[in-house]
Amino acid sequence: MDVNAIAAKGLPNEMTPHTGSV
Repeated sequence: MDVNAIAAKGLPNEMTPHTGSV
C-alpha cells in the first residue's frame, strides 16, 4: 500500500502515516 496513493485519495492524515513508515 503506497502512502502516496492513500494521500492522493484524500484520506485523513490520521489514517495516512506518511511519517516515513512504509
